[in-house]
Amino acid sequence: MAIQSREIWNSGDPNFPATVTMFWDDVSLFITRFIIDNTQGHFPLRAQATVLKNGREFNTTVQPGDTLDQNIPTGQANRLEITVDARGRIDGVDWHIGM
Repeated sequence: MAIQSREIWNSGDPNFPATVTMFWDDVSLFITRFIIDNTQGHFPLRAQATVLKNGREFNTTVQPGDTLDQNIPTGQANRLEITVDARGRIDGVDWHIGM
């Protein structure tokens, strides 16, 4: 077992330099952690995720100069069927990042 990471979103705008990185177990393919980095951002960053298994929606806002570091316990990822597919994309969640 090894933890892999991948930047899954980048604003691509030097005036709004924010990123989202996910970490996952390369054996179980369960997502273990998300980091939303808005430490150099100038605007609030809004993130929304909908779990496909139960339709539950999660919303958060990361203020400029702040970071959200969210661990996802293996049991929770298993129960909600949130995994990473063979291409390194999130499976089991619809998500959106914006200002």
